[in-house]
Amino acid sequence: MNFLNDRLNLGIDYGTLATLTARTGIIEEGGAGEQRSIGWEQPLLRFNLGERGYRDEKLEYIIDFQRQRKGAYQGFRFKDWSDWKAIGQAIGTGDGVTTQFQLYKSYTVAGWTVKRPITKPVEGTVKVYVDGVERVSGWTVNTLTGVITFSAAPAGAITADFEFDVPTRFEGDEIRLRFEVFEPGTGRKIYNWEGTSLVEVRDPPAILLPIDPVPPFLDHTIELGYDYGTIGGNRFDTRIDKLVSGYERRIANWDNPKGAWEIGQRTLDLEELQYLIALFRVCRGRAVGFRYLDRAENFPRSVRFGEDAIAFRFDAYERGTGRAFFNLSGVPLTAIAPSIDAGAGVCEPKTIIFADNFSFLRWNRELLEPLNNGPTFSSNLSLVSTGGNPGKFAAIRLDWGGASEAGVTSAWFKDWYYIPASASERISVTIAQDSKLLETSAMGSAGQAYGIVVKQNNNYYFAGSVTGTPSEWIRQSTTVDLATMGVPIVPNVPLSFGFYRANSNSGESGFNYSIFGIDNLTITVTITCEG
Repeated sequence: MNFLNDRLNLGIDYGTLATLTARTGIIEEGGAGEQRSIGWEQPLLRFNLGERGYRDEKLEYIIDFQRQRKGAYQGFRFKDWSDWKAIGQAIGTGDGVTTQFQLYKSYTVAGWTVKRPITKPVEGTVKVYVDGVERVSGWTVNTLTGVITFSAAPAGAITADFEFDVPTRFEGDEIRLRFEVFEPGTGRKIYNWEGTSLVEVRDPPAILLPIDPVPPFLDHTIELGYDYGTIGGNRFDTRIDKLVSGYERRIANWDNPKGAWEIGQRTLDLEELQYLIALFRVCRGRAVGFRYLDRAENFPRSVRFGEDAIAFRFDAYERGTGRAFFNLSGVPLTAIAPSIDAGAGVCEPKTIIFADNFSFLRWNRELLEPLNNGPTFSSNLSLVSTGGNPGKFAAIRLDWGGASEAGVTSAWFKDWYYIPASASERISVTIAQDSKLLETSAMGSAGQAYGIVVKQNNNYYFAGSVTGTPSEWIRQSTTVDLATMGVPIVPNVPLSFGFYRANSNSGESGFNYSIFGIDNLTITVTITCEG
């Protein structure tokens, strides 16, 4: 990652608007039900620094900082005043053998915890304890990775206190400065810095953390005090057909209401805001439901976050006590009806078939870099209506150059997923499709391979490579076991299924490309039970 280990130091950042954003896929069902899938295990932060005036040295600092980062190219540290330290954080248990431990911060609500890897601890703030006793020596911390390394493997519960920054970059490649004031006698000048934003960049931990189970539903009622100013209530969905005679025919699409509420804008202290942040992280944004007390009917409603984002502005900080206050921009909530669940922890043998004949192109390309560092490439998926296969089909072109090695270049996903109910499930996946080589580079050896890709949180697993350069449409298939792929089966953690394409030649110099047609794609997921 292009990153310079410096902090953008703007002092106490009053007026900064922070937005915490998750990603959730939602499929609506009849009767107001829905199925939700998690796109990101960890949300991302965005900071809008707002307009502010700077003069002289501070102005020069901002200009030099942005120039040294080459705009949005290079990352840097930024202090999030809503969430910047951890006290007594458990980071592992020493077994007398392991010497390295990853810093992380836990967020817990109603007994469910999600761990956020901390990769940018602040130098000089880290303290380490073993069984509650501080270790003043015998360990080091890497402030670029957040890894604690002991000189001798500890035995006992390991905890840590630390402050941390967020790895960010400028959202855009430019900053806008408006000339406001100039003092002729002194040469002092004041510029207005207009609306610069920062975005958090993904920084994978050096030591992978275990995947946190996702609650099917959080047995918890959101508590932000008396929610004065909240607007909302129940709503139904009725279809009304107007007849020529003047009569009308009404059809109720929902048997039960699906309400919506907007918890109004309000001021929160740091403790209240950190509770809301923990709830949002544990729920993975809109993915997991919880309860909301509808005071109009004094009845707890099953709801979820209405948006995959919460936003809050840093308004005040009391230096003597460390108390901070934030303005919450409002929190929309959406009522949820009972959805298809994963089976309450019981393994049930079943077969699920996903199919697509590419009549409509609704695939999302998610993986845009090769597994090796050599090739340059592009990859495109488009609908084609000619070529000999009945109906429309998809055509994929892969380009690469240099002495490239064979490797995955792109993977495609749509809303095909399964949520395991039990760790005892054994899952196999079969991918089958019609294939035909449509065109290739003049070198004649460029080809493509395809196979299965499974996505779990932000981890990708690949297997089942099928190669060949068929000149006519043929049916190809392969079957793999998720255990063989190394995919852990974690209850309530969704598994998304897609396909990948890769260049299947290696060692060729110069420019290469190939275009393959694919059609009638099926992915069959078979679940059996161990024992």
